[in-house]
Amino acid sequence: MGVFKSEIEKALANEGFTVLELMYNAPKYGLDQFYQNRYFDMSYVWRAIREVLLHPSTSCEKVIMIGHSKGSDLCVCAGSLFPELVHGCIISGSHLFGPVIVGTKYNNHKWEPIGMDTPELRIFGGKSKFQRRLGFR
Repeated sequence: MGVFKSEIEKALANEGFTVLELMYNAPKYGLDQFYQNRYFDMSYVWRAIREVLLHPSTSCEKVIMIGHSKGSDLCVCAGSLFPELVHGCIISGSHLFGPVIVGTKYNNHKWEPIGMDTPELRIFGGKSKFQRRLGFR
């Protein structure tokens, strides 16, 4: 089901897994640009997972999620919030200690964005001397 963008997705599907790489920042398709909102609502992710799992061509009870950048945050959050629906996550480009620019929310719970200039980001990369010299802030 769906269009495969990478060999990872194809390999997992060939092994019988249901794979979900969710679009979340696509105004071209009628979705809001996520960074225009204070929080990203995980209800969108929950509905997408349920829709995929209820599709007639799906025989699995859980999905494997793939995410990049903010998508990594959403995958890890979905795996934590919905362990009955998420088998695992493949992520890249993530700040695993919390959302960076846009917070995340689900029901009455909110995870605030930590911002770009925090001790955690400076420890794990932050700005190099070269970046500071070029004026990156």
